[in-house]
Amino acid sequence: MSKQITEQRLYHIALHYLSKYDAGTEKVRRMLMRRVLNDTRQNDTPPPAAVPIWIQAVLDKLARLGYINDETYAANRMRRLSESGKSLRFIRQKLAQEGVDTALINQAAARSPASETDRAARLVRRKKMGYLRPAGQQAAFFQKDLATLARAGFSYAVARQVLNIPDGNAPSDIDFSQIETEEADV
Repeated sequence: MSKQITEQRLYHIALHYLSKYDAGTEKVRRMLMRRVLNDTRQNDTPPPAAVPIWIQAVLDKLARLGYINDETYAANRMRRLSESGKSLRFIRQKLAQEGVDTALINQAAARSPASETDRAARLVRRKKMGYLRPAGQQAAFFQKDLATLARAGFSYAVARQVLNIPDGNAPSDIDFSQIETEEADV
């Protein structure tokens, strides 16, 4: 038999979770609700009626103490996903799925130093596509590379631009600020 669900136990569960993972308010709320439902399912008991109130109190306390900050979470998540070569469209959807407010997503996107072309260039480097393939394979894999970038959420113009980088020019040598991108808001 597992321990009884109390506000104090929920607080300790949330602290343990936040010591391991970076999370926003809604992500912690969902984790706590999942934990309550799993515990009550195992014990064949209904959840206490006060659980939503307890969870909100725990979230308020964590925010007051600085353990949860949605603005910082959105900015950090935006940076990490940008560095891994994810498109702005993908990042916006991911943050929205995680329960981050649209205004915070827009604010993090505006503050992000990486352009859409930078993100696409990172994906190309990571997957060794386009100009990074051996000279004989570049033309043969061009359509496949375009499709990979399209599935990742990059526009056709950005994908072509990044894949058509001339030999010998690393992405860091190219002035990406002159390239126009087609970014659609999600």
